[in-house]
Amino acid sequence: MKTKIILYTLIIKIQIPYSRSLKEKRSVVLPLLEKAKNLGFSACEINFNDDKKLGLIGFSFINGDSSFLNDRIQKIKRIIEEISEMNILEHKEEFYHPELLS
Repeated sequence: MKTKIILYTLIIKIQIPYSRSLKEKRSVVLPLLEKAKNLGFSACEINFNDDKKLGLIGFSFINGDSSFLNDRIQKIKRIIEEISEMNILEHKEEFYHPELLS
C-alpha cells in the first residue's frame, strides 16, 4: 500500500492601502504569518518586502489526510478574509500529489 501525501500551496498578492511605512505593513503581515504557522502552515513574505503597500505571501502545507488538509485550508482562508486592513489583489492555489517511493 502506498502512502498518500498532498502538498498544498497558496500565494496571495496583497495591498495594504492605508500603510504609510514598512512598520505598519509588518503590523498586518506578521500576525497573519504567525496565525498560519500556528495552524501548521509554512508561511513567509516572498516578494515586495521593501514596498509599504504591497506584499506577496506564500503558504504551504503537507499532509496525507485530505479532510484535515481541507479543514486547515478553510481556516487560513477565513483568517485572510477577516483582515480588514488588507485587500487581496490576486491569489493562486495548487495541490500536488507526488508519487512516493515504496
